[in-house]
Parts: sequence; C-alpha cells; structure tokens
Amino acid sequence: MIKFIENIGDFFSSNYFDEDFVKKVHDKSGYSSDDYKELQKRISPLKDKYFRYKQSIIEGRLRTKDKIFETHQFHTQLLNSLGYEGERNNYNTPFHLSENEVIPIRHILYKGDKPHLMIMEIQPLIKEGDEEPDGLFEQRYNEEGDTTSEQRYHRSQWSRVFEISKDLKISPAIINKCISELSLLDQSERPHYIMVLGGNIVYLIEVEKWFRGSYLSFDIEELFFESTLGKRQYYSLFYLLLSKEMLSPDSELVLMDQLDEDSHKSAYEVTKDLKEGIINAVELLANESLYFQKDVLLQEFDESDDTFEQEVKDDCLNIIYRLLFVFYAESRSDLDILPISDQVYQRGYSLEMLRDLEQTQLITDHSRNGYFFHESLSKLFELMSSGYREDENGRNKSFKIRHIDSPLFDNKKLNQRVEVKVRNFVWQDDIYQLSLS
Repeated sequence: MIKFIENIGDFFSSNYFDEDFVKKVHDKSGYSSDDYKELQKRISPLKDKYFRYKQSIIEGRLRTKDKIFETHQFHTQLLNSLGYEGERNNYNTPFHLSENEVIPIRHILYKGDKPHLMIMEIQPLIKEGDEEPDGLFEQRYNEEGDTTSEQRYHRSQWSRVFEISKDLKISPAIINKCISELSLLDQSERPHYIMVLGGNIVYLIEVEKWFRGSYLSFDIEELFFESTLGKRQYYSLFYLLLSKEMLSPDSELVLMDQLDEDSHKSAYEVTKDLKEGIINAVELLANESLYFQKDVLLQEFDESDDTFEQEVKDDCLNIIYRLLFVFYAESRSDLDILPISDQVYQRGYSLEMLRDLEQTQLITDHSRNGYFFHESLSKLFELMSSGYREDENGRNKSFKIRHIDSPLFDNKKLNQRVEVKVRNFVWQDDIYQLSLS
C-alpha cells in the first residue's frame, strides 16, 4: 500500500485508493509509459535539496523566523518542480476576508475569473527532538493580542517571507480556521482546491470535502524513502496529483476531478455489491436459524407466522450489522475501537483471522458442521458489549477493549437467536459474501 499518501477521511473511497491506485492515476492522466520517466526526473532532484533543507532546520540553530524563511525557499523549489512559478507570489496583495482582515495566500490560480487553486504556507512540520510539531489544526500565524516577538507564534516571524500592514489583522489566526473561512466564501470567490505546504508535508484540500474531514496528506520524506526502495513510479504519481499541469491546467480537464468521479462510481458499485451481499448473508443466517431451532433444539414454530418471520429476519440483520461494524472498526486502527495491532487479539479474536479462514476449504464433517466460527464471533461480540480490561490504564500488558454502549451488541435485544448456533460452513459463506463486497 502507498505509505507516503494519507487518504484522510476517505478523500477517495477506500476501495478506490488501493494497490492499483498508481495505475489508475497513470492511466487516467493520458501520459504513456514512456513519459513517466520524464515526469519522475522533474521530482527526483528534490531529494538532495530536501535533505539539505531538513538538516538546516534540525542542526542550524535557526530562529523561528529563519526556519520559516528556509521552509519558504524549499517550497519555491518544490513548486517549481511541480510546474508552478515558485518565485512569483501574491503576498504583496494579501487576500481580504473583510476590510481589515486578511489571510496570507502565496499563490492564487484562476479558471476564468474564478479562483481555482490557492496555495498557503505554514511552519515546517519536521520533528526536532522528542516534541511533535504543531500540525494543521494547531498552527497559527499569530497569538491574538500578544505583541511579544519571543513567543511561539507572531506575525513578525514571517517578516522574511511577507510583510502585512499594521492596519490589517491576520484573521482567523489559526491555520485550519483560515481554510474553513476560505471554504465558506461565496461560490464565485472560493477556490476549488487549497494546497497547504508545511516543509516535509503537503496537504491537498478540496473545499467541498473539507467540512467532512476529508483531505490528502503527502509525506515528502516518505516519498523519497519509498522511491529509494524501487518504487520510482511514486515520483510520477506525486507529480500527477499535485502539479499545475494536472491540478490547475489551462484546459477544462482536471485530473483530480476525473479521479474523484471514478472514486464516486467505484463507491457506488461497492454499495450495490454490499447490498446484494447483505441480502444473501441474511438469507443464509435465517435458513440456518430455522434449521437449528427445528432440527437441533426440536422447537416447533409456525413459518407462516408473520411476526415470527420478522423477528428472525431482524435478528439476522442485527448480526450482519455487527459484522459490518467489526469489519470497519478493524480497518480503522486510528479510531482505537479494537486493538487490531495486538497479536493476541489478531490471532485469537479478530474477524480478520476468520476472514483468512474463510478461504480454507472445509473438507471433514467436523470442520463443516462444527462451531469454531460461531464461538469465536460470540466471544468477540461479548467483549465488545461488555468491554475487556478497559479501566486498567496500562497496568496489564494484555489488550483492552472499550465496551460499545449500543443495543447492536446487546443479546437481550435479540428475539429468536439467543440459543441458535451457526455451523462453520454457513459462517464461512456469510463472511465471504460481506468481505467480497
């Protein structure tokens, strides 16, 4: 999987941003395979420039003002590599939100009379020592009402990059709020894209997706590291996603817009497939529930009873929703719902472990008709309902799970399935239906 790009908040649908993403972008760009080497040559010379710049930040004993200037100089080299006119900028004419409130915008690129792309700069995100640098949501241009030049954030620290009249106020002061204000402008004034340069990190924001927490993050150092390992196609991928030629071309054809459209279509197809998968999975569980009650528990029931039929259907749908929730929780380790990085959890409790077994052929009668899948899933659902060592605060090295306070995992809310067990081959088929989708 591509490591130098973070697809935050599913900027691209998760099934579209996969192992084939590089090929999708290259194919959509219109460039031939012979052209890729030329694109890669536009980015690869940045490697030495970047590490010289990083060294100056870490070892140069620079003032904040000078670090900002060195970062600005590196951004010029980066922008030039991507086809922008890095030396020319809009800092002499700050962008006005009101008569007295401005936002420093380095570049504004237009399509006709409408802003299409705005490029902003923030302080470098290079880690120095043990302390993590303030990120996109913590950084600011200045502290309101404080004029001390020694503080962490002050507009004077940008004086080697831009000067803004004392009659004007940089507001909002916090970077992410600046982006939000730009995203709320009238349609004729707001840009389609915002690129934020932070030294070793580049953010690409589409304003329509900003308020749902979706954007792309590019780690330049990771790009160089991965390319060193033989993935030079990442250089051309980086160029195709961020270059002026592709992101803000003179023509109406914007590559990022095409990729976004394909991503949307792909997500829609998955939704259709998932709907069919859920219907099949519910049907499998319902039939198995009737079999177990009739042939194992020897219970009598009237299959023509509409209430009974609805209760069975609701129970099975509840179980399928549990599976979908776990699939999602295990795929998003950043949410910290399940301890997916813990080996004990992975091997003993995870749905991912069962998904691997889903591909194992069940040959013997015991493997087909046993209840290993059922017992594993029942234990996982129990842990999610009640929690596991959630209050121990690191006193025990074992994993912990915070309980899910939801009727979804409450067995008392089930109507018919409390005593029902599902055989391995049925669970295997069910997991296949859902994981395939």
